[in-house]
Amino acid sequence: MDENVYGVVVCYRRDPEAIMQRLRALNAEAAGVIAVDNSQPAPEDAWARIASRYATLHVILNGHNLGVGKALNQGIAAALERGASLVLLLDDDSEPAAGMLQAQLAALRALRGAGGKVAAIGADYTSHPLSRRTLYPQFLGMRVRRVGCSGVGTLPVEYMMTSGSLIPAEALGRIGPMREDFFIDCIDTEWCFRARAAGYGLFVACAAKLEHSPGEGALFGCRLAYRKPLRQYFAFRNSVYTLRLAHCPWPWRLMQTCRLFGMAGAYLLFARDRWRQLGMMAKGAWHGLRGQLGAPDDPDHGEAIRS
Repeated sequence: MDENVYGVVVCYRRDPEAIMQRLRALNAEAAGVIAVDNSQPAPEDAWARIASRYATLHVILNGHNLGVGKALNQGIAAALERGASLVLLLDDDSEPAAGMLQAQLAALRALRGAGGKVAAIGADYTSHPLSRRTLYPQFLGMRVRRVGCSGVGTLPVEYMMTSGSLIPAEALGRIGPMREDFFIDCIDTEWCFRARAAGYGLFVACAAKLEHSPGEGALFGCRLAYRKPLRQYFAFRNSVYTLRLAHCPWPWRLMQTCRLFGMAGAYLLFARDRWRQLGMMAKGAWHGLRGQLGAPDDPDHGEAIRS
């Protein structure tokens, strides 16, 4: 199996030095890294200094926020142009552990050897600052159950987050690119549902470890990541829109509908900016029902949109 792996990291308002420090383990294992920076202004000098030290680093500076979907597609295209047979997608707040990529490759070899069609191999991640054990989704009838990794084998899942997902080029060609009109949020989930509808499997390699920061803090000390109102808009808009898609499975539709109502209730009870939050949630849900997608009017102004 050809294992020419390129990492693709989407960056937004992060220190490039800190990003590359978190990717030090990946730099030792991958053929190269593509960094796509959506920041405005673009930190050209900082990236130029770093690129002079990393011969296999390629940087794409967009100069403004084009969204996560667009940036991922740019990075994937650049990796494929350089001969990548596998692409490892990462957020700028994720840190792969040493040996993560090798564990994913071993899992991919085993699954392919057994005749499986693999869309992506995810990593077993720990969320910070919440520091909770990660449970992964499996459908059981109309229910979604959560199962954690045990041992070092592979765990079949229904969907996974973008960061830490190792995707074969062949699967990307058949399943298609990330949705750019979502801008941010639910991009990974919708892509996974397309993959499942095309007959591909998704797996977590339990021996592959990743540290990931999912949000901007805890809400009222709870195990719920706090998000700014603009992020809630995208989460509700894209979730509601995904609910309408033919390849969206019914168990997720039921679970996500309950989750959206639960999220609204939690922010109503505990968030200091509750009315701003609820207003953006309602606006997002309405736009999702109408199919009104795309970027915000000014993605670089006001609230930071974390990638």
